[in-house]
Amino acid sequence: MLLATPLVVFFATWLKPVVGLAASLLLILASVGFCRNNRDSGYVEIKRCDFFVAMIMLLVFVWFCGLGGAFYQTGDNHTRNALFRDLINEQWPVIYGKTDNALVYYLFFWLIPALTGKLAGWTLANFILYLQGVLFIVVTLLNIYGLLSENRAFGKMSKIVFLFAVFNGLNLAGRFVSSRLGWCDPFSWIGTNEGWLDFIRNGYDCSYLYRGTYDSICQVYNQAIPVWLATSIYLRYREPKYCAFIGLLAFPYGPIPFVGLFILIAFDQLISFVKAGKSCFKIVRDAFSFINICGVISALVFILYFMCNSTCSHIGAYVPLSEYGYERIITLILFYIFEFGLYSILTYKENKNNSLWWIANISLIIIPLIRLGYGRDFCMNASIPALFVIMLALMQVMVTDHKYAVRQWLLTVCVTIAAMSAVLGVGEKILIMGYTRQFPIVADDCYSYCERMPDQKEYDPFNYLVPDYNDKMFYKYLAK
Repeated sequence: MLLATPLVVFFATWLKPVVGLAASLLLILASVGFCRNNRDSGYVEIKRCDFFVAMIMLLVFVWFCGLGGAFYQTGDNHTRNALFRDLINEQWPVIYGKTDNALVYYLFFWLIPALTGKLAGWTLANFILYLQGVLFIVVTLLNIYGLLSENRAFGKMSKIVFLFAVFNGLNLAGRFVSSRLGWCDPFSWIGTNEGWLDFIRNGYDCSYLYRGTYDSICQVYNQAIPVWLATSIYLRYREPKYCAFIGLLAFPYGPIPFVGLFILIAFDQLISFVKAGKSCFKIVRDAFSFINICGVISALVFILYFMCNSTCSHIGAYVPLSEYGYERIITLILFYIFEFGLYSILTYKENKNNSLWWIANISLIIIPLIRLGYGRDFCMNASIPALFVIMLALMQVMVTDHKYAVRQWLLTVCVTIAAMSAVLGVGEKILIMGYTRQFPIVADDCYSYCERMPDQKEYDPFNYLVPDYNDKMFYKYLAK
């Protein structure tokens, strides 16, 4: 219901009354049906003290990420804060009167906090945004806890929160090797070092990047947090009668992360279909469940909405095949090893028969080879669901395995190196705030898009603004 509520708000406030009511009813019926069918399997038992410690850890961690503007915010938040402010100040659907541009973006994570802001102002809206982010993550972690319990990996909630917070690639190790090879700036003990492959090779970008938990919340919380929740729900309820509904709940929050989740769901269900043999017809019948059909019909609204903006219409290879010389191939191999490969090698024993684990690993190999739009967004964001599966495999081993001391030691070393990225990232922000004598530092230079035009370069208004919106099907037939 958490994922569905902002979508219902969108239907009720952006669409014509009849269309909004019909779409809302379909989504509510599907959500209620899903919850009723699974109400007996949604309970987990956690010790009160363990849960309390875990929540304190999570509250502090999300605060360190800058969500809600009470700590230090990274540069990505200049645009996110502007969009959030416009949702508070402008009427819905957002049409900028001075420029006659429409706002089209995956803005759904901000809708409920923005409604609060319309009533009580910017500060309370940001506090609600922070609480909403924490709530989404809490439910995600409870789903993880339930999955581990089902696999006889019953562990402390506080340990799960810690592993979730520090999950990352081994950026420091990657930076050390990359700098030694002369491919990037010298090794640094400042910042998360996520850009350890930020360089150009033969005129083509070589900056492959997978985000860890910390960087994801700092930079793309509006996409990562809902998609983590959707992925955790699918991992708990992998039945065909729910798969389309769960996947399409994630779609409005980020079409690119949805592609990564779609790959997991589609191939997981395909493997189940092949294994089913004569029972495969039951899987097909279940796939056309009432819950899935309602989800698909509701998703058509979001498809028409996103079609108004053609920013990501370009798709192709990240670099031409002819540019894959030995240096780029070595670069990719290092990227695979340090971002997820070591985790996968060390969790292979428990997951060698886990089809979803294999799908995640294969997709993480392929994703960096694809470009969608004109940047590396596909690499950074489509990988979010698959990395979540790798993280879950890591948690399963570290929470339960006490037999193989050498493997535990190796995983502890890997997690420690990964955790240093988050620690150094927070440390860098504290240093900046101390040097500038400013607390908090809110990334708010963009402020608003109300006077910006799509052809301007600063803060990428072409990503968010649509001129001639009246010619688009969504605004012609569905929007207020």
